[in-house]
Parts: sequence; C-alpha cells; structure tokens
Amino acid sequence: MAAIDLGAVTKEVQSVVDRYGKEYDFIAEGYETLAKCWAGDGQTTQAGLTMVRDISIFLRLKGLAGFLQAIKDDPKILEVPIKDPIFIAGFMRTGSTHLHNLLNEDEHNFSPPLWQVTFPIPIPESKDIPSDDPRFLRTAQFSERFNSIPGWLQKHQAFTPSALEECFPHIGKTGLMKEMLFAGQNMDDYITWYENINEEKMTKIYQYYKIELQLLAYKQAIGKTYIRKDSQHMGNMAVLKNVFPGAKIIHTIRDPIEVMGSVCSTMHTVTMGYYKPEDISLTALGQRMLRHASYVINKYMDYRMATDGPGKTQADLVDVYYPDMVDDSKGTMRKIYDKFGLELTQETLQNVEKYVAKNPINKHGKHSYKLATYGLTEDGVKNVFKRYIDYFNIQC
Repeated sequence: MAAIDLGAVTKEVQSVVDRYGKEYDFIAEGYETLAKCWAGDGQTTQAGLTMVRDISIFLRLKGLAGFLQAIKDDPKILEVPIKDPIFIAGFMRTGSTHLHNLLNEDEHNFSPPLWQVTFPIPIPESKDIPSDDPRFLRTAQFSERFNSIPGWLQKHQAFTPSALEECFPHIGKTGLMKEMLFAGQNMDDYITWYENINEEKMTKIYQYYKIELQLLAYKQAIGKTYIRKDSQHMGNMAVLKNVFPGAKIIHTIRDPIEVMGSVCSTMHTVTMGYYKPEDISLTALGQRMLRHASYVINKYMDYRMATDGPGKTQADLVDVYYPDMVDDSKGTMRKIYDKFGLELTQETLQNVEKYVAKNPINKHGKHSYKLATYGLTEDGVKNVFKRYIDYFNIQC
C-alpha cells in the first residue's frame, strides 16, 4: 500500500533549503502540514495517495529545486522583465478559463501550456514540443487520469499537454497547493494553515512565483504580455500588486448560486481522483467549498472597498460579467483592451471568433449540478456572498 513518509518529506524540504538558502525555509510548514493530513487520511485509494506523494509533493519539490538551480546557473533569468502582466482574478467557475483562452488568441500575449508549467526544465524555447518528448508523455499520462473520470469533460476543459494552465502549479511548489484545500477529506489543519498565512510569507510565495514566470519567458516570450489566471489571486491582491507593480486585473463575475453549484460538482470530480465514490462525503465537500469561498470573497471585498471609491483610481482593473463574456466574446475583448489602453487587432478578433466557433459552451455536454447535492442552500450561499452580490449588483 502506498504511504507518505513524513520523515522523507521533511528531509527533501530541508535538502532544498540547504542547497538554495534559508530564505526558502518558508516552504516547510506547508509541505509538512499537507503530508500529515494525507498520511492521516485512512480512506484515500492507493492510486490517490500515490498521486499525492509522487506528484503533489515530491515532483513539486523536484521542480522547485530545478527552478532554483536554473537561477543559480544563470542569474540573468532574474533580469527578465514581467512588464504590465494581466491577471484574471475571478472566483472559480466564473468563466476565467474561457477568457484565458480568448486572450491567448492575441499573438502579443503569452500563457505557458501545461507541459511547461509541469516540466519547465530544460528551459523551454517554444510552446511546441514533439509528441514523443518525455515531458509531453508524462504530462499526457497525468492528464489522462483526470480526463478519464466520468463527467470530467462536461465540467472542465480537457487536460492536454498543450492546454493553458493556471497559476496554482507555480504557487504549489512553495507548499501552497490550492487544489489540496478541496481534494482531500482530512485537510482541516492544512486549510487552517492556509487561512493564516501572513503577508510576509505570502510575499515570499509570490516572489518565487515571479521567478517561475521569468524563467518561462526567458527564451520564448520576452516582450510579450503575460496572461495568468487563478482564483486564489482574489485573496492576495495587495501582495500581487506589490510583487507585480504594473499588473492589470480582470475580475470575472458570475451569479454565486451558479458558481457554487458548479464549483462543488467540479471538485467532486477532482476528489474522485483520490477516493472511491462511495467514500466521498458530499456534504463535507460542500462545507469545504463554502468555507473557502467565504475566506477568499471577503478578502477580495476588503481589497475592493479599500481601493475603489472617490479619489481612488482603478485604471488597472476591469470587471467582466459572465453572461456578457458568453454572449459577446469579442465585445468583452474590446472592453478589456479599451480599459487597459491596448491595441486590439482585427486579426485577434478573427482568432477569437474562430476559437469560440470551435469551442462552444457545453462542447462536451451540459454541466448539470444542484446545491442540495452538497448540502448547500441558496440562502446559505447568498449569506456568504452578500457583500459581493450587493457590491456588484448581481441578480441571483
């Protein structure tokens, strides 16, 4: 039976710190807390625990070491400018993946594909990769594990080596693994650790994240505009803006009733990668997702209340509503480019039109879900999202 050796995790973390400096000792608590939670979970399948151990923990630690060694070997990587990047910072299931793909249709933008995010060493020179390359094959093997779960493609874009990936694999190498907050059923200690990360430690996490972006741009994207997206940015806006001073923010907005039903259904499918279906507590999953929503949404609303209003400019932020994005993708692109003072070419608009035609909503079948399946109610969701609903005038 697969097992997580806590001593081996601590040893590997310490090895990274010993080789690359005490400034990276902040990673220890996250990795060790995560390992303890999974080690104490008696319901995980052998395949699920193996995936946590080999991919989430040790492959990420190996990836972290690989990045830091590359920087040590070529310090010029740290001089790569990340100028005026665009971050999509909406909550999960608000259309951020769709928007990410639309923005990727502009040849002046850059978003790294999954294979580069997963296996960035040797430093990529192009998004193109031979299908027999070991990095492509290993990414495809991992991807297929999720694509083969019943219902996955109705809920999530297909995982493929060339698909765009969000930021959590970058950030995850520091021990902050967003997907682990939901995927495991014995994660209370890890969730509490996450909710209590202070600004100093979060700044270190984002500074490391910036290094990853610099390395991936080094040989293939200098001069292009980075497009990154992840829901966890909503809870870390001040830190993100400090680490990336010229950052532009796109905030995607959707009816929270739809969001939470979709989120729970999607994370239910993710959880199936770690447990037998009959061992998954759907009500507990619903509570984990609601707790996370409460934490992230309230942190984001604190930021908006502090930065919006008379005498405060938000020239670097635009709100995009899900129905507008779905009904008028080209209009949404115009809104974003106009707000940020960017040139939107006819070629990009044509590319967007082709992408939308090729990838319609519900391409793989309609994603159906109910709040009640996860023990949630509309009133309970509205209560958690009240500030968000009122501020953005959302009709639920």
